[in-house]
Amino acid sequence: MSIRQAYSPRFVYDSIWGDIQLTNCEYKIINTETFQRLKHIKQMSLAYIGHAGAQHTRFEHSLGCLYVADYLARTIVVFDGETATALKEYGITAEDGRLAGDPFERIVAHVRIAALLHDIGHAPMSHLFEEVSKRYPKLFEFHVQDAKAGQPGQRSDLPFDHFRAFNPFIHYRHEKYSIYQILFDEELTRIFQDHAIDKGWIIYLIDGYQIGNKLPSYLNMFRAIISGDFDSDRIDYINRDFNRCGINSVIDLPRYALSLNYCAFPATDESDGCEYNYRTIINTNFIMETSNLLFQRYMLTRRVHQNESAALHEQLLIAVIAQYIKMKEKEGNWGNIRWIHTAHTVYRDSDMLEVLKSFLEKKDDDLRRFLPMKDTTINHIIDGAMGRHYTINRVTVQSLSPFARYPAHFIACHKELIHDFETVLHRALSNKNAID
Repeated sequence: MSIRQAYSPRFVYDSIWGDIQLTNCEYKIINTETFQRLKHIKQMSLAYIGHAGAQHTRFEHSLGCLYVADYLARTIVVFDGETATALKEYGITAEDGRLAGDPFERIVAHVRIAALLHDIGHAPMSHLFEEVSKRYPKLFEFHVQDAKAGQPGQRSDLPFDHFRAFNPFIHYRHEKYSIYQILFDEELTRIFQDHAIDKGWIIYLIDGYQIGNKLPSYLNMFRAIISGDFDSDRIDYINRDFNRCGINSVIDLPRYALSLNYCAFPATDESDGCEYNYRTIINTNFIMETSNLLFQRYMLTRRVHQNESAALHEQLLIAVIAQYIKMKEKEGNWGNIRWIHTAHTVYRDSDMLEVLKSFLEKKDDDLRRFLPMKDTTINHIIDGAMGRHYTINRVTVQSLSPFARYPAHFIACHKELIHDFETVLHRALSNKNAID
């Protein structure tokens, strides 16, 4: 092999963002068995029932997040001279407002990998497991000490040593299993070691979880790019999901990047030794760009995720998953936890559907309460063939003016935003003329 071949850049072409260049480290990560699993997990679950093109996967979404995160990290400028001076203490320079320097390049390398791996812990059919956990939280409760003490002498394939170090069932959601995979997957660990990647940085960027030594305070700015209200994840999935569904709607990435700034705020409490608190803020001069992201996300929810037929069949599939997990719990030896763990670390969509297919064939009595047909199969559900057996309730807000319907519906569906909005208004950020 020639030198040119050995060191030639690696690209993957993405239908949304075009050519995405990969480092050797990223190329190795993508080719691990753990990451390849994402090729077989649908991004939008059963949304293809209502929008036939919604067949894309977590794999391509993760690559898109890498691209967007890299673009934002390099394009966002510092808000003021105070921020530039504060970052200079760490060797991070601000040339024409944009960050540069060796420490910054190390940060970007970790931001890219965090974006690439942020969804690696998804179970099959993406968010359906989290919906089950919200309805039946007891099925997702697991404490290592209880398992050891409660069932002495019984064997289990649960990784107790790993769970003692990090238990993904505490405040369960898919990000917890992303952290779990990053911490304990052997292939990923070897790659991180070979390329001097700090797991602690990656985990913090994804979920704010801290392990090991104290992290540099400026890393909080970049966490907003991976796991904030206006992060790379949302920018990619909104653009990608609309595109796959054939809907003309888009977030202009270059324009959107203008709306964000890196900012250092003088610390009010220096007990941790930090002189500044670092955040990524919204510049109010470009508030329409971030408002557009929120509106496009709302439109995606209304036009695609709340499609009547797709939503109905997703609820049926959630019910089947819940009943299966209940059955595994009754088997004892933490069968429910073992199956959930396997789903997050091994299963692809097809693997889970095959298990549920066999379960439905048993004609479990609990299933008959919500399945109108005795011969219902998993194919009836995933093919979208059950709509004629159900009456779908419709809730409208026709009494409101068109101008008021959007915010009224959005706030009603996200009541926690009321508290968050009030908190933001009371924050003392007016001196920067910015919104956190």
